[in-house]
Amino acid sequence: MRKILLGIFSGAIGIIAAVILHCSFMIVKIDGSDMLPTLEPDQRVLVFLLEYSSEIKEGDLVAYYPPFYQIDGGRGPMVKRVDSLEEGEMKLVSDTALTDEDKFTVASEDILGKVIVF
Repeated sequence: MRKILLGIFSGAIGIIAAVILHCSFMIVKIDGSDMLPTLEPDQRVLVFLLEYSSEIKEGDLVAYYPPFYQIDGGRGPMVKRVDSLEEGEMKLVSDTALTDEDKFTVASEDILGKVIVF
């Protein structure tokens, strides 16, 4: 009887841990070469989903859904570097950006989370 209860308890703890981890993280595949040399095309990164964007600092890599229509495919999450923070929005830039024209602004609520493993 003790073994059965221990097995049920262990299974319940495992299921709860899996649900918590699944809801807190996501894996994003890097498309394109605009984050070279930091991230390579087809590389996968682990993103910690944030509830508050106040945990993000300049220089962090973040995942976000682009707020515009893309001709070449779906609207999957993208990864960029935070260049500067402003109230309610962030300026993002690719690592291959050459000029200030390559920077763009994204609303803070469009940010999914912070890249923690790459």
